[in-house]
Amino acid sequence: MPILNKESPFEGQTYICSWRKQRTGYEIFLESNPSLRAHSPSWFEAEEELLNLICKENGDGEAKIVYLPPRPDGEFELKYGFPALYTISGIRAEPDIVTANLFVNGLCYKCGNPMGPRNSSILSIKNTGIKTDCCFVVIGRTFIYLFSESLLNLLIGRHWKKMNFNSVVMSGKRKDAQLYELVGKPECEFVGCSFLKHSGWECAECGSSGFGYYESNLEINKFVAYADLPNPLSQYFTVGDSNTIKICVTGKTWLSLIRPSVFKGLSGNRLGVVSDDELIRKPQLLLR
Repeated sequence: MPILNKESPFEGQTYICSWRKQRTGYEIFLESNPSLRAHSPSWFEAEEELLNLICKENGDGEAKIVYLPPRPDGEFELKYGFPALYTISGIRAEPDIVTANLFVNGLCYKCGNPMGPRNSSILSIKNTGIKTDCCFVVIGRTFIYLFSESLLNLLIGRHWKKMNFNSVVMSGKRKDAQLYELVGKPECEFVGCSFLKHSGWECAECGSSGFGYYESNLEINKFVAYADLPNPLSQYFTVGDSNTIKICVTGKTWLSLIRPSVFKGLSGNRLGVVSDDELIRKPQLLLR
């Protein structure tokens, strides 16, 4: 995946990195530019150092790192990271949104979340400003994920056109590759884990909520229930909540997507899996 130059205005790019375990700690470096490397006794300190180097070199203060081979699992990932699952994300795009209203009853005036489900209106955008195979746009507090046809063809095959994807109307001075919006209700909803302290809130006006687990040095901040996973486990399915829907893939599928280094903007987030004895369907949240 290409590395942006210092003049690029776009942050949040994906950088493929490799790593080595050494006697004195971990060494992490960019595959496309091995001179950018960091070393530290702690994995997280080495990663932080590399992120600082990327920011200094490329002007990208929101860099996303993908590791080949995958980063070593700690005790936490060994407990909550089986089976290995990743949600597909991408660059944040900030186009002009032409469509006036995308949700039934619009957005909550207080929290910005949808007051109802996605309606049948087609998302229309212009001037995306980036060329990417995967990105998201933010409307209110809702994340809408967009994918290129080439990425969907490889991930799902030719049958993806029969699934819940809407063609996005794209216009502007610079017309980029056609993108498709993932819509519908997620097959697996995000859940809570009783073992961890969550962060989140619930809107006192509309009842919409959001939560996650953002303790430092944790690779996983969202969970699904093991009991909710497709059986047998498919290589792709959807996860999310009332405000967003994302594609989730197995670890093997995720590696097959990033190894060719042909997709622009592609990034992934490790997804946790919680067993019945630690499952909380809806954590108690503070009203605001």
